[in-house]
Amino acid sequence: MAKKIKAIENKLNIQLLESIYKEISEDKQSSARLLIDQAEYLIPQIERAKKDMASHDLTDWFEQGSQKFYRKSPFVDVYTQLIRTYASLLKDLVSLLPKDTGPKEDTDDFDNFINKRWKE
Repeated sequence: MAKKIKAIENKLNIQLLESIYKEISEDKQSSARLLIDQAEYLIPQIERAKKDMASHDLTDWFEQGSQKFYRKSPFVDVYTQLIRTYASLLKDLVSLLPKDTGPKEDTDDFDNFINKRWKE
C-alpha cells in the first residue's frame, strides 16, 4: 500500500513538472526539458535516500586508529545533497517561466463597497 501511495505522489510531482513545462515559452523549452528530466530522475532517488535514512541512525560510530567518535551518517549527506540538487533544479525551472505582470485584481461588489467607504 505504501508503494502505491509513493507511486501516486511521484506521478503527481511529475505532472506538476510537466504543467510548469507547458507554461514556458518555446524558445526556453529545450532547457526546461533538460531540467525536468533531471528532476524526474531525482524524485525516486530522493525517496530511496529518505527510506535509507529512516532505516538507519542519523549518526554513525566512526573508528579509525585512535579516533573514535559519532559522525553524521552518510545517508544524511546523500539525502541532503539530493534535496539541494532538486531544489536548485526547481529554482532554475521556475526562473524560465514568463514574468508575471503582477496580481490581477478581482473586485466584486463587496470590495467596491469597502473601498468606497474607506475613501469617505
